[in-house]
Amino acid sequence: MVVKVVRPARDATPEARHQHWLDVVDSLEQTHATQFLPEPEDRPYTTSAQVFADWYANLIEALDGIFREEAEDDAVKVEDPDVDPRARAIFLLTRCMGFMNENGDGLGESFFEIRRHHERLNRAPFTSLDKRIFEHLVAMTFMLHECDPGPHQAWNDGDLESNEAFEDIFKEFLELADEPRENNDARRHFIRQSQALLENAFDSLRISKLLAEVPEDLFDEKATPTYIDFAPSSAEFSYGRNGRPGLLSVKSKLGGELTPNEQARMQEASKKRDAPAAGERGWRKRARRANGYTMTLANADGDITLIQTLVGLRDRDELPDSEQIVTPTFRYRADIIQRYLGTISLELKVIHGAYYAPGAPPSKVAKRNRLLEDLTLGINHAREEALRLRDSKSPANIKNARIIAVKIQYMRSLYMKLLLSAEPPVSEEQIRQALIDRLDDWMFHEETWIESDQRSMERANLSSKSRELYQDAIDDREESLRALQDLWSEMKEDDSSPDVDGEGAGGEEHEGEGGERDAGGAVRKGPDGARMLRRVLRPVLPRTSVLWDEKSEWRRESWKRAVAEAHSRGIAPPPRENFRDDGPDPFAAGGPPDYKQLPTTSTWDKLAYMIVLTCWRCFQVTHL
Repeated sequence: MVVKVVRPARDATPEARHQHWLDVVDSLEQTHATQFLPEPEDRPYTTSAQVFADWYANLIEALDGIFREEAEDDAVKVEDPDVDPRARAIFLLTRCMGFMNENGDGLGESFFEIRRHHERLNRAPFTSLDKRIFEHLVAMTFMLHECDPGPHQAWNDGDLESNEAFEDIFKEFLELADEPRENNDARRHFIRQSQALLENAFDSLRISKLLAEVPEDLFDEKATPTYIDFAPSSAEFSYGRNGRPGLLSVKSKLGGELTPNEQARMQEASKKRDAPAAGERGWRKRARRANGYTMTLANADGDITLIQTLVGLRDRDELPDSEQIVTPTFRYRADIIQRYLGTISLELKVIHGAYYAPGAPPSKVAKRNRLLEDLTLGINHAREEALRLRDSKSPANIKNARIIAVKIQYMRSLYMKLLLSAEPPVSEEQIRQALIDRLDDWMFHEETWIESDQRSMERANLSSKSRELYQDAIDDREESLRALQDLWSEMKEDDSSPDVDGEGAGGEEHEGEGGERDAGGAVRKGPDGARMLRRVLRPVLPRTSVLWDEKSEWRRESWKRAVAEAHSRGIAPPPRENFRDDGPDPFAAGGPPDYKQLPTTSTWDKLAYMIVLTCWRCFQVTHL
């Protein structure tokens, strides 16, 4: 018989508390000695698995109490393992695998109780205090995975078996939609809470919570589930389309039975569209590269070498050939760049320390991907700072804005080198987007220098010769900027035309219902959305920034600097503004098109409702 573990009295002496836990361990050892066989008088138990499940729960409770007792200032110190409740309890824990190895296939309903107790032990604060506990957790995790009866056991007569806990979770999920979401912090919590409730719903229905995780390819436009952008009445919603899964594929993975007709239609929808003929494919590829704008690793190295040479990090005779430079910007005035040499060269060395030196790019894929993300964030920060500075007439701010523009070019060049040298190679779409982003940074560089020159021309003491030099530089840079803008427009136009697979934004496949992937506006696809969603659902210690909204924090910092400057000059400080720019609520639509038509009659209907809405909410993370 399993005796429920209770805590000793609060006013008990240290010796009495110690004896209490010894008695508890004695009782647990006695039950273990019976090999968990139910006795005739043990009416609640009919199988050994039921006895083991309760015993396992009490053992975990005993361990928690023993470790708490040891933390007390007046706890009894023991050295003899025979009278040490901690040593004996942990030894019992190591013996659990014997029962699991022999009875893992016959746990029945007790499997879910054992798994629940195991998850509680995994969250306990004392698991790191003894390596044997950790070893047990690992072994038990693998054993439970092998013993998992699968999701099909949760179904009965075509529907999931409901219970009070699930109904309460579903009610809470419905109420969650009505909670206020005034800023992005609340909206991120909304996503996290939706996912947490979905996992709890799976757990209450005795389905593994692992099956509730967000699809890994949620932001892959060729694999995004169709039920987040098609109406429930459409065939695409249920069966999928062109390889994108529909809701019935989820039902099948969760152990639900499909009719032969449903299986056939789902299989047909899972087929990807046939690729175009070879001649047509070649024509489209040539059309997409008609502007001639592409890059190789040698071109990226050329950009890096050019900037390093201009700022004095390399000898002048190391200048790359003109053929190696793609989309060159207008040359710098010698007298200006000469004054900036020391500052820019120092800034480039700082960039090497913060990211990587061009001669030693990272070899590991994970580190490369992390650096690509960090470089993108660094470029965004630099652009914000340059925008703040380039409107100023202060010579110091004009100089800093120009230097930051050069830094942005250099950081983008490091980004391109990292991307083009990747092994395994990245997708053509990633390279294409990087080329567009590079053009954007090059245009930003020219715009910054143009505006800085214009601010310099406004100085009253400027000589006519200097004014003429500035105007010539502005005219030439504006011509360079127009060429970059034309190329950027061509790239964006190509981006909106049918691609190699014929699935561009203007293609036939996106016409009609479901063609608009997201009513909230443009959606960032690919790893960016996936990374953002991981940060929302599984927050971890940051690598680079602790800020969710870097833009608002940069504006706040700029305002504080302006206030400090105003105080030092004895003038009125600028008015405080609303630094948050959270934008409209991306969840205002409530869900996918016509989501209110989703049925909520059966238990499966309710779970499907939660799956669809949660997946849709996760997909909106790119708007935050």
